Amino acid sequence: LIVYFANIFNPFGSINRNDIAPFGDLLIDVNKDTDLDLLIHSGGGDIDSAEKIVFMCRNKCKGFRVIIPQYAKSAATLIALAADTIVMGYTSELGPIDPQISITLRDGKMLTRPAYSYLQGLKMIRDEIKTDPSFIHSYLPLLEQLDPALLDYCNKSIERSKRFAYKWLHQFMFKGDAKKAATTAAKLNDVDKYIM
Repeated sequence: LIVYFANIFNPFGSINRNDIAPFGDLLIDVNKDTDLDLLIHSGGGDIDSAEKIVFMCRNKCKGFRVIIPQYAKSAATLIALAADTIVMGYTSELGPIDPQISITLRDGKMLTRPAYSYLQGLKMIRDEIKTDPSFIHSYLPLLEQLDPALLDYCNKSIERSKRFAYKWLHQFMFKGDAKKAATTAAKLNDVDKYIM
């Protein structure tokens, strides 16, 4: 049993590259012929680190089970989807697999928001301007600061999280059932169905 319990009150308490070495240390003595349980409680984090953790865990064991005592969101949900089984209780929850995008503000502070929120915010502005073109004057200062590369990155991140979920679901939990893997990945990516 390996436990990953994130400090949700620490802004740096999300899944990130700093987790890789400690996971490697924990996995050193795991025998490839044994089953591995990962108890995870996390609001998510970096998708690259989540995938690295999955590769490390899957390569060190025969069977892989994820236990969620409270919640697994975003990248933590993706880790759970790579398991053979997920164990949850009535207080447990999985969140959407929405990637989180961090940007540095002008004052040097870091702001992290779901990729989906950036895209939905732009759609909301576009819809308001279509309804009443005079709104463009109110939104012009915001639109001038908008980086088109950020929007492209958001779209690509959302697609990547869907591919991640599909790949691991199809390979293990829903082995051989491409339709079920694709449907589940799409549902978990539909953040409109979740209360954020």
